[in-house]
Amino acid sequence: MVTFPSELPVPERFLRDPQLHRIASGAVGAIESTYRRLANAVRRRGQMPIPRRIAYPVIGMSAAFALAVGLLIVRLTPGGIGWAAMREEVAADLATYLYLTIAAMTVLVGLGALLGLQTDRLLTLSATDALTGLDNRRALEGRLDDEISRSARCGQPLSVLLVDLDKFKDVNDRCGHLTGDVLLCSVGHAIQGTLRRTDRGARLGGDEFALLAPDTDRAAAAILAERVRAAIVSEARRLRQPVTASIGISTFNPQGWQSVDRLSLMNAADLALYEAKHGGGNGIKLAARA
Repeated sequence: MVTFPSELPVPERFLRDPQLHRIASGAVGAIESTYRRLANAVRRRGQMPIPRRIAYPVIGMSAAFALAVGLLIVRLTPGGIGWAAMREEVAADLATYLYLTIAAMTVLVGLGALLGLQTDRLLTLSATDALTGLDNRRALEGRLDDEISRSARCGQPLSVLLVDLDKFKDVNDRCGHLTGDVLLCSVGHAIQGTLRRTDRGARLGGDEFALLAPDTDRAAAAILAERVRAAIVSEARRLRQPVTASIGISTFNPQGWQSVDRLSLMNAADLALYEAKHGGGNGIKLAARA
């Protein structure tokens, strides 16, 4: 049941009208459900066409208008007071109607803005590796599923690069984990600096990284991998650490191939990475097929 604080200048009939209570309670429930469904959709997709800090206040504004229209309809439906009486009521209590409309819009838009900012912040934290600033494993897996679907739909190749740092454990054992963290952070920045606008980089955990390269065939992926490897080696030398990088590559080409899923594409890149590391490290290996 929706009630108004006693200090608000609301006429007595507003408080005792069961129709107004029903429509207000229904509107509040609809608003709450809309926010919850939107938040769930954002969590599933991880992105929206417009920022959430804008989208949520728009929803709040729409809900306020819907509430006002709903109250008007209820008063005009059979059993209501009719149009003529409604005009008289609005004219008599215009200030109250304006007050309630503006208050509802202010509350709902403000609530939407707060929810939008908080959702943006939480989604960013949940999808970002705190040490390197790259995507984390959860974000990468969601992005990879989307890119596989897009690749199959558009007929464009998709490459996955798995990167593992060679001799990184020696750095932790010799210099301590703080030095290792500094190295990982620098490697993350080096990887980010090599990516194209459409590529995505992620830290899977420990000294393992992954890159998604849409619209990239095997040859282009090998060029990108060499650029990444060289950047990592250069950054390690700058920090005076004997660390190199091994990279495994798998490529999905939907033209004439059967569809693949995330696990098969990642497993193919992981097997290629295994071969690169056991071939002496500091090298690149392409998987035969995803």
